[in-house]
Order: sequence, then C-alpha cells, then structure tokens
Amino acid sequence: MESEYPNTLLRLPNGATIDLRRPLGAGERDLFARAGLPADFAVLSAYPAPGEQRSAAFSEARTAQLSRVLGALHAAPVPVLASSPDGAHLEPSLAARVDRRSALAVARLFDQAALFWFDGERMWIDWSDARPSTALPLRADANPFRVAALNAHVDESGAH
Repeated sequence: MESEYPNTLLRLPNGATIDLRRPLGAGERDLFARAGLPADFAVLSAYPAPGEQRSAAFSEARTAQLSRVLGALHAAPVPVLASSPDGAHLEPSLAARVDRRSALAVARLFDQAALFWFDGERMWIDWSDARPSTALPLRADANPFRVAALNAHVDESGAH
C-alpha cells in the first residue's frame, strides 16, 4: 500500500488532474490556486486503505466528520479525488490550508498511514508513524532496494 502513495493522481474540483509522479511547476501551482489552494496545504482522507473493507456509507460519514474537524481548525476543505493511475483505487479526500503539525494529527485521528503536504513548491508524503517525509516525485534512482555489491560465481561442478 505505502508504495502506491508516490503514484497518486489528484483530481481537483474543476476536473484538472495533477500527477504526483511528475515534478510540479507553475501550471500545477496555478491549478491549485484556482481551486482555492494558493499556498501550502494538506490532502487528507478518511477512507480506508486499499484492501480494508468499510461500507461506502461509513466512509462518507467519516469524510463528513473530517470536514467538520477541518472547519474547527478554520480551514475550508476543498474536495479532491485521489486515485491510482489506473483508476482501480479512488479515494475521496479533502485538501485544506492547515499547518503541517495539525494535518499530521488529523491524519492520525482518522487512522491514515500518511497525508500529502504541498509546501507551495513541491508535494511531500508525511508519514503518520514519524518516518521522515518523502519528497515527490521520487527520483528515478530512488529504488529502496539496492545491491551494494555483487559477489557471485558460476558453479560448474555439475552438482546442481
């Protein structure tokens, strides 16, 4: 599941799609601003992770509760649809101009593994379990599985 966060697409209320696999530029910042998100903001969800089973009604009620929590923080939530590139996973979310620490507390309150944080220039994944934030997009060489050295030989003994 966690490996899917960097591959997220965000659909804004005006229908524009932001691909978090690509660097964000002036065009994306303008789209955010026109959606009511002119500077730093968080993208939060109350929906379950892929594979977790909850009814649509439960998830919608939790999203309404998330909206109320954001309102209590004096943040006007903007509906955003987060999805996998193939559209197999759709997660109705809310973007809001709250401070980063509050956003993380809200994500934890709603049992989320992470949230997206936009700092005005780039998008980040802020993990709820206190891991360091992950800058998006991931670099092509950011594969966490690396071979530090390869020590192999060919067995020609015929024993195998």
